[in-house]
Amino acid sequence: MYNLLQPEIFKLSFRLHFYSVLDTFMHSTHLPTYLVAAFIKKLSRLSLRAPLDSCIILLGLIRNWLIRHPACQFLVNRQDEQLQIKNDPYNMDELNPQLSNAMESFLWEIKTLKNHYNEEVANMANFVDQLLPSKEVPLKMESAVERVFNKSLLRFDGDLAAVCDPPEELFSLKI
Repeated sequence: MYNLLQPEIFKLSFRLHFYSVLDTFMHSTHLPTYLVAAFIKKLSRLSLRAPLDSCIILLGLIRNWLIRHPACQFLVNRQDEQLQIKNDPYNMDELNPQLSNAMESFLWEIKTLKNHYNEEVANMANFVDQLLPSKEVPLKMESAVERVFNKSLLRFDGDLAAVCDPPEELFSLKI
């Protein structure tokens, strides 16, 4: 399952079902900490490259897994001065999660997503700076693209800016 987590999953037509199966797999409280940490770290790294709808779901999964597996909260709370983005020990290309060095890493990717262009993603990423709730937050496994688009239209309250003069040329061809 760990090795299936690649950027190509964002192109799958059944990616929402895949996320649901992945969450079911991570429901066991008997999973070793190194394994859960590796999954969390890999999802956080993938969330940097994820399309908007997948990024929202991945952040929800990460937050819920940190609640479900409190032994992994060190990934958020680590205050080691030696750890910086440029020398993150995590190896995303490692096939064995135990050898990926996720246990020595931290979730800088989520802190980066706090500055995401989309307000919903930025708000979801704020969980890294807050005390996690004791219960998991319900997660909707749905494509959020249309919902986010409609939400942004509702927020718009002015006239649309548009070019008034039609172009005379397009790619050096007269129109």
